[in-house]
Amino acid sequence: MKEQEQLKQLKRRLDAIGRLRLLTESDEELSALVEHRVDEKNGLGRLGGRSLFLKQATYDALCRYANERANHDFDQFLTDYEVASAFYEKYQLEALMRKDREEMCSQLLDTMYGNDGKCQMTDADPQLARIFNKVYGEDRNRFAVNPQVLVLMVLGLLPADFSRSRGRVGNLLEDFRSLFRFLHRHVGHNDMFERLPILERYEERLLDGSNPHARFWLYDDMADVLENYYDIMNMEQRMAKNRELRGRSLWPPLDGSVWKEHDDCVWWLWEEVSNGFFLHRIVVDHAHKRLTREKFELFLYDECGDAMAYAVHPKSILSIVEGKPVPPGLTENLLLTWDDEKKPTQLEFASLSGYHWFPAGKLHICQMNAEAFWKKHEGYELVERHPETTYDFRIGIAAITPEAVFITADECTFYRIPHSANEALRQVCIDDPAGVMTFQESGRRFVTFTDLNLFFEVTTEELCRRQDIEVVTDIL
Repeated sequence: MKEQEQLKQLKRRLDAIGRLRLLTESDEELSALVEHRVDEKNGLGRLGGRSLFLKQATYDALCRYANERANHDFDQFLTDYEVASAFYEKYQLEALMRKDREEMCSQLLDTMYGNDGKCQMTDADPQLARIFNKVYGEDRNRFAVNPQVLVLMVLGLLPADFSRSRGRVGNLLEDFRSLFRFLHRHVGHNDMFERLPILERYEERLLDGSNPHARFWLYDDMADVLENYYDIMNMEQRMAKNRELRGRSLWPPLDGSVWKEHDDCVWWLWEEVSNGFFLHRIVVDHAHKRLTREKFELFLYDECGDAMAYAVHPKSILSIVEGKPVPPGLTENLLLTWDDEKKPTQLEFASLSGYHWFPAGKLHICQMNAEAFWKKHEGYELVERHPETTYDFRIGIAAITPEAVFITADECTFYRIPHSANEALRQVCIDDPAGVMTFQESGRRFVTFTDLNLFFEVTTEELCRRQDIEVVTDIL
């Protein structure tokens, strides 16, 4: 790109950053950020004069500022915004919009992130449907226009004209609330969660005022929520995400260790399992010789150098395996800090989700191990706090054939799960965490494919028959 063209593009983008309230809520806030007066007459694009170096330095600094506070790239957002603005103007979308814009946007997003690549918006104007088909690129493998930016423009949350519009003053917080209401209606309820956890965290930030009130974060928040939602709802994407997360899993030497907090009657025991850890919280009642146990599932993983824990409350287990939405507040994202990853003696959990149901805080290791703990309390009654959710898990994919996946049932038999039971089974690999879950109290059994969040109940012959699942002795 020639120098004059670069100058022109940088000036256009810098002016848009200020004029459209993309990074700050006011001219005063932007002026303080760049240490230069910015107002309607003195646009940000004037900064640096005709010096390409100074303009580029200003632009790069603002991109860094945004990227340090967001999950999506600011420079790419500006590129997508310019493309979407030109698309909006070219096809005169303002004149074609029907009254129910939110419903149209919901259908557009579902279509764009669906599998067929064709616009199937019900009750849509045929001309509008044809235009939105052009959002896809010619090869249908990538978008020609970023649908999320386009939707924000259709909803009136991003000014449609990138080059000439001026951001409205004083209503940015209401814009964030409007986006939340749209996202809540669009993705708030789904097959896996009664309410999407990431959307709950968004609402908390709105309530406590911690969310940045500038338009780039409208896009950043929307992209976060939608990417999370479609990753969950698309089984192949869900599998890819879970495999990627497993690749970052952490396995500190915690198995069999015993920990305490500040209460002498509460003990914590770690148990390593195939896909993470069980953390047993045991309350000791010496007077009645009783141990009350609550068992939490934890998956530990690395996130940009930080140790994280994803905690699952026992009450959510049955909802998960039965394919019902998980009630709000039964999963938790935690920051885990320790004194030594290779041989930890102190741990601390801090909630990042805002639920604060996970009962562990600061823990320190004890001299005795789990075996010694149980021996010390021999003769005590063991009471499960959530007996209906206590289960045993046996991992094991025995074989994969072109027609089916075989899961070890016991020493002599296998469950044959045909690919026709769910097409996503064709993506299963031999080392995936899959196996048989048996609930101790009810005796119910499920074949589980963890990466897919896919569960088949195999408790009775009738249930197996309905799903074309066979119990076999030979792998054929």
